[in-house]
Amino acid sequence: MSILRKVGAFVRRDFLQMASYRTNFVFSVLGILFQSLTFFFFSRLVHPDTIDLAPYGGAYFPFALVGIAFYQFLAAGLGSLSDSISRAQTTGTLEALLVTPTSVTTIIFSSTIFAFSFAALRVLLYLLLGALAFDVSLAHANVPVAFLVLGLSTLNFLAIGMISASWVMVFKGGSPTGFVFGGVSALLSGVLFPRSVLYPWMRPLSVALPLTHSLEAMRGAVLMGKGLDELWPSVLALLVFAAILLPAGVAAFSLAVRRAKRTGSLIQY
Repeated sequence: MSILRKVGAFVRRDFLQMASYRTNFVFSVLGILFQSLTFFFFSRLVHPDTIDLAPYGGAYFPFALVGIAFYQFLAAGLGSLSDSISRAQTTGTLEALLVTPTSVTTIIFSSTIFAFSFAALRVLLYLLLGALAFDVSLAHANVPVAFLVLGLSTLNFLAIGMISASWVMVFKGGSPTGFVFGGVSALLSGVLFPRSVLYPWMRPLSVALPLTHSLEAMRGAVLMGKGLDELWPSVLALLVFAAILLPAGVAAFSLAVRRAKRTGSLIQY
């Protein structure tokens, strides 16, 4: 079976799993609506002079909208591969999958394509809802740069997801990676408030998180229409993170698979 057919089989599997729970999609869209409404009304409490939002257009709601939309994208990266591994463990299909001639790299990327595609659709829905219902201006959005940032962010979040899934495979429990790159990023990366409001000693820590640079670049491209000439520090940081995290993620997952095969724990959960 060719690689493309294998990838297509993984995507079809994940699509059918989601399609079997059709109400999930409806509730997902409703969740986007209610989250957007919540922060829209909350934004009325935030005076423009309270926090420095000038680099992002001066309004709080568009700032928060991009933050919550992109944090959902990070969550997809953290959870998609781990969830796929957990489902395969509970259904007893993981061992059968990993003893096939399919490479570990193909399994990793194929298991996350649908999740990332659906997460990207959610990001788009957030932005479209903001533009159509809440007067968020996207007229100056730099779409090519936004897609570049989305692609680089996908690579970084996928790599983090590999590390998280490796922990799940070996220790059969929740991964601390979710806390480090999920919870800590929510606090330090500027998801709901600019990093300028953090304590001075906390700001350097935020630079070590990929989500920080993803949000800076995405807000610059979508809200301010900035190009690569202005966003290159964030884009370069994402490239550096990807160059480090991707090999580390693949290596960690490969080691976890080999250990699970050696100890015979592939079917344990």
